[in-house]
Amino acid sequence: MIRGLYIAASSAISENKRIDVIANNIANVNTSGYKKDTMITESFPEVLMKRIGGTDSKDLTAKAPSGSKIGYIGKVSYGVHVDQVFTNFEQGSLSSSGNPLDLAFQGKGFFVVEAPGGERYTRNGEFTLNSEGYITTKEGYMVQGQNGPIQVEGNNVIINENGQIFSDGIEIDTLKMMDFNDYKLLQKEGDGLFLDASGDSTNIKEADGLILQGSLEASNVNSVKQMVEMITMLRSYEANQKVIKTHDELLGKSVNEIGRV
Repeated sequence: MIRGLYIAASSAISENKRIDVIANNIANVNTSGYKKDTMITESFPEVLMKRIGGTDSKDLTAKAPSGSKIGYIGKVSYGVHVDQVFTNFEQGSLSSSGNPLDLAFQGKGFFVVEAPGGERYTRNGEFTLNSEGYITTKEGYMVQGQNGPIQVEGNNVIINENGQIFSDGIEIDTLKMMDFNDYKLLQKEGDGLFLDASGDSTNIKEADGLILQGSLEASNVNSVKQMVEMITMLRSYEANQKVIKTHDELLGKSVNEIGRV
């Protein structure tokens, strides 16, 4: 009975965390370059159960006709737990914005920005100019070129598919664009930024994607599918709540009624 209570509780906790992940995906459905998360659960190690009485030690080594050992009842699971939150890096749809500072990757690659903790990587190309003429993200992080932060002095900015930046017809820099050998080593840090947690420069390589000026990459979240998953998870969570309540009532009866006999 206690085991059933723990199994239902572990499942409810996992479903609650899954709901949080889905809710965050839905909240960022209109965030440019956002990559959806998917939570992966894993069951606790199974435990082999056997009968306490009715057989001796010699019988336990004997083989039943089915091939299973006599005296063994079977395996019991103790529920599930969160294994990892996996980020899906599938490219979102591309749409024209008409803003010359809006950039989108067609293919693989990340823009490099300078955040308080150092260089970070993003697919969100919704850029702007600050008061000093530097290209920055909406949060104020400076976009990096091959020569450092990119400062634009002219009015007419052209960025070609290779990331070369021209201001009033004069080339001023080239976007710093990076890609990775193993995306599993990237960690989300908020504001659409990723950190390369590999600690190894061999995971970083130059991006081979093309730059589209005046376009933005939409998030890869399908809001309809996420809402369906949300409803399914809520129903599962409610079912686990009912199981916990039932076990609690049975435990109460065991203590208050059966214990008196």
